[in-house]
Amino acid sequence: MLADTLKDQFNDLANRSSNYWQRLAEHTALRIREFGRLQGYKKAKARYYKLVVILDDRTSDICRALAAQDKIYPMNDALDVMDNLIV
Repeated sequence: MLADTLKDQFNDLANRSSNYWQRLAEHTALRIREFGRLQGYKKAKARYYKLVVILDDRTSDICRALAAQDKIYPMNDALDVMDNLIV
């Protein structure tokens, strides 16, 4: 439904395939979900986070490398990135 709405609203700017609009909708929904998750962590006053990567045949090389590092990251860094993407 989001893909159809995006297509209806913006098709005059970019005549793209239905696949394009579906991928844009998935990306947008994922970003909204992750921003909501970060806001929840912020509200809970979390100070750190750890990436949890599902390793399967679709996992990118970048995600595999990040998973292998098994690091803990400062929450403020993620919140700063989110804030910069919103602006």
